[in-house]
Amino acid sequence: MLTRLTSSLKFLLCISIFFASFGVRQIYANASFSISPLIVTLKPAGKNSQQLLTVKHTGGGYEPIAVEISIVKRDLNLTGQVSHKTDESDDNFVIYPAQIILFPGEVQMVNVQWIGDFALDNELVYSIIAKQVPIDLGTADRGQSKSRLELKVLLKYEGLLYVRPPGVSPDVVVESAAPEFGDDNGDDDGEPHLIVMLYNRGSARQKINRISLTVTPLDKNGQPLVDKSIVYAPQMPKKLINHSLYAGYRRRCELPWPEGVPVGPVQVSVSCK
Repeated sequence: MLTRLTSSLKFLLCISIFFASFGVRQIYANASFSISPLIVTLKPAGKNSQQLLTVKHTGGGYEPIAVEISIVKRDLNLTGQVSHKTDESDDNFVIYPAQIILFPGEVQMVNVQWIGDFALDNELVYSIIAKQVPIDLGTADRGQSKSRLELKVLLKYEGLLYVRPPGVSPDVVVESAAPEFGDDNGDDDGEPHLIVMLYNRGSARQKINRISLTVTPLDKNGQPLVDKSIVYAPQMPKKLINHSLYAGYRRRCELPWPEGVPVGPVQVSVSCK
């Protein structure tokens, strides 16, 4: 978020210099806001099935801002990239108020409550989306005779919300493992890679930034050569570990081929730390 804001401010500075040469009277960025917490864990039932969010107008100036809050289901593809199947807020939640107007320095509490199934078997993962939406303040009628450009920077936050029933736990296994030449970009670099498909058959999310693989080569009859097994702790690519492996999801991991293992069929098991 800090990087995005810094880039936006640099952009605004360049725009300001450009329009100054054309006699534009004024340019400004709209006020900003904050929301906390950005990671929320709810229970499916009881008093912990709801959480208060704090939304605050953190900018200067004198103008109000409008903020809209929604909760949408998160989805992950095989490479761990996040997407949302819909922009509509999920019917399993009540958000009150879902739309607010804040004046400079003002704070608003927003209540989020799960009203879905209270007998869940698996942990569910959602995104909390808080975005600033345009608000018409009638600036065209202020009686200003000189040119005026108003450039608004509309912010958007995305947090995490877990609905976690009691007793859930992850259980990550290797669903398949095989050698492959080339990489995911389609480049054949001549180097072998180990392609491992992880599957979380458990009921809760699991971080996979520190996994340990036991790699065992197979003989020509498909039997494991146990005496040639090695323990392989690969450096996981960042794009694969930005997000945990959710319950019921798979993650395709392309890794350098482990040293000391002949390139060929292998048997692989995983341990998550």
